[in-house]
Amino acid sequence: MGTWLNESPSASYMRLPGDSGRFQTSEVQLFGSDCGFSTSTQPPSASKRSVSNGVQSPARHCTPRQSIRKFATAAVRLSTSFRYGLKFPFKCSSRQIHMENNHSSDPRGALIVLEGLDRCGKTSQSSRLLSYLEELGHAVESWRFPDRTTNVGQMISSYLANKSHLDDHTIHLLFSANRWEKRSLMESKLKSGTTLIIDRYSYSGVAFSSAKGLDMEWCKAPEIGLLAPDLVLYLDISPEKAAERGGYGEERYEQLEFQEKVAESYKTLRDASWKNIDATLPIEDVEKQLRETVLNCVETCGKGKPLSGLWLS
Repeated sequence: MGTWLNESPSASYMRLPGDSGRFQTSEVQLFGSDCGFSTSTQPPSASKRSVSNGVQSPARHCTPRQSIRKFATAAVRLSTSFRYGLKFPFKCSSRQIHMENNHSSDPRGALIVLEGLDRCGKTSQSSRLLSYLEELGHAVESWRFPDRTTNVGQMISSYLANKSHLDDHTIHLLFSANRWEKRSLMESKLKSGTTLIIDRYSYSGVAFSSAKGLDMEWCKAPEIGLLAPDLVLYLDISPEKAAERGGYGEERYEQLEFQEKVAESYKTLRDASWKNIDATLPIEDVEKQLRETVLNCVETCGKGKPLSGLWLS
């Protein structure tokens, strides 16, 4: 079995089994705060920043190319470890990710996520919500995952366009890495009072990968500690109806049978933050439903609702 070692607020480690089935002394640092994604041949205690007399030594920063290379190495090693029956426990260590001023009453922006099957209308409704909140005078931005402008995002884009092939575990970790790339900026934006409308988030990553047959708890593990959405708007449409919409089938996952499996995976991910929206209605009617729900969420967060971490409990 592999073991998660949460040695710092910003990093999670997993000890990998060797060919003999015994644990090696090396760990893979999946999500560090310095290079983003790196590997270490030392135990976590030795690879952390050294502290002497209360003074923390400066971190060594990696170039984007080095970060991608190191992350790819970690991803391949994690993927390979499945041959030895490695499983990822879902529960997180008691050393959970700390968010500064988590219990303060400072006003902030809302984290709003739109989820659903391909061609359900997320992108169109994200744009409409952006315009609506801007007209009301709110600070708001529209984001989309995967973010194809980053180095990791470009690798994902190539995969989705069928220009490259990657192991299912590896591409799942790349999708997760793409979200972790933006986590710090996301928190900063929210604390500054900017509402973020996100087209796809961790739920998509888990739903699509588990639809391929990957263990759902394994899929959740690298997402633990990302910011939890204040509101998840699920645009509900049947795979058959979605397939009738323009442009369907242009990317890797737009296949009817696969989308049916994704829909089933989504059902297991729903929680109290989710609101189901009938996406088969005319686009104006869908927008009307979204407006009231989103505005209430923005107002609640503006009163000081604390941020929380995804799937930490």
